Parts: sequence; C-alpha cells; structure tokens
Amino acid sequence: MGAPHDARAVALLAARGDIALTAHLNLLEGFAVAPPRRIPELVGKDGRFCHSLASLTAGLYWPGRGKKALLRAVETEFRAQIERFSSLTSGLPLRLDSHLHIHALPPLRPMLRRLIQEYRPSYLRVPAELFHLPRVCAAEQAAGQARRALLACWASPLRRLLADEGIATSNFFVGAFASGALTLDKLRVSLQAVSQANANRGGGEALVEIMTHPGGIAPDAKVHADAAIRPGYRGFYTSRARAAERQLLTSPTLGGMLRLMNVTPYFPAALA
Repeated sequence: MGAPHDARAVALLAARGDIALTAHLNLLEGFAVAPPRRIPELVGKDGRFCHSLASLTAGLYWPGRGKKALLRAVETEFRAQIERFSSLTSGLPLRLDSHLHIHALPPLRPMLRRLIQEYRPSYLRVPAELFHLPRVCAAEQAAGQARRALLACWASPLRRLLADEGIATSNFFVGAFASGALTLDKLRVSLQAVSQANANRGGGEALVEIMTHPGGIAPDAKVHADAAIRPGYRGFYTSRARAAERQLLTSPTLGGMLRLMNVTPYFPAALA
C-alpha cells in the first residue's frame, strides 16, 4: 500500500479469483499511507520512508523516548496500510505479511498483538524456515544460513502469539535461505526437509508457504521518481534471479516435482 499503482494492482489481482491477496506491510520503500505529520519518525517531509532495515531495527531496540515515538509511528502507519488494503479489497479476508519480514521484529510483537486483536486477519506469515543444506557455493551458503537462522529466531515466537489469538498461519515456510534466488533444486531440498519434519510430527496434511519474487524491472529501465523503490535495492529488482524465479513458477517441471512429492497447490489452477 502506498505504491503508485496499488489500487490498480489490487483490482487486477482480485478480479482473477485464484489469488489470495495479502497486505504487504512496509516501512522501508516508497511513500507512507499515513500523513507525514503523524509519523515524522518514519518519513521525510515528502512522505517517503527514510529508514533502512538496519536503522529501523536499531531504533526499535534503542531504549528511550525515541523508541517509544518510533513504535507509535509504526503502529499508525501499519493501521493506515491495513485500512487502505481493506478499503480496496471490498470485504476480502485480511491476510498479512511484510516487506523484509519487518512484522517479525521482536520489539513490534506487543503492537502486532494489538493489531491482530483489532483487525482479526485470516492469515499471518511466520517466516521461520527449517534448517537444510542446498548444494550452493560457500558464500551463498553462509549468507543464506545466516538469513534463515535470524528470521527463524525472530519469527518462531510468532507461532505462539498466533495460536493464542486463533490466527491461521502455515505449518512450514520456504524461501528465506534462497530469498530472491529460488531454483528448482533449492526448492526440492527445502521441501524434502519439510516432508521429513512433517513425518516426524506424525504426518498428515500440512500447509507450506513458498516465497518467491517473480516480478522485477529491466536493468536499463528508467524508474519514475515516485516509484516505491529505494536506490540501494535496485540491484535486487533488476537481478536475473527474479526472471529465473518467474520461469520456475511457470515451468511444467515444477508441477511434476510437486506431484511426486505429494504437494497440492493451494490454487490448483495456478499451475495449469
């Protein structure tokens, strides 16, 4: 919400009927939904978000008045984004996740509980991925495992919160290790770890959320000044890995692999 074409995107996707739309809570890119005067801790005078993930995290952990003001601003902006999403989706169930998984940050948990109790989302993402060892180079292995472990540490307590509040989430999450660079081989190894863990807990049906980033921009594309893209993240949006993820999702090989692993897509028509 707050991106230049958020209303158009919601209308296009909601019209399909085979996509579960989710509010992607954001504090890091583009423009805020709440008025800038109400959230000066998050935005500049033009309403554009001013924090990186590192500075936002530091501000949320640093004790004092600054932290309290930042927490109030985050709650104000999250409420504004949820309200806008609900107004655009015309009564569709509210589902929540967030940009760079910021909703999983531990200092935000009391505020997240308040939002859950007020808005009663039908689903909330828990980005806690199981340990597994894809066959990748040492540098990618180290970066992927660090990201996976940090997110699992942040997110695992969310399950208890959601269980307490009666909010649905997936049993397993895939995509933290290979964020933005998922391939068929990496997905196979991740799902094998899921299958083993599910068998260890007694088997049966389990919901698995697989995160991919199939959209992007051409490397030579000119980006409008109002676009919701931080200059430092441009490389991520122009990466060839995003095109590879799109090809993965549209590959007949994926459907065959999922059938062999007894995985049924939430929307079967998506793989038709």
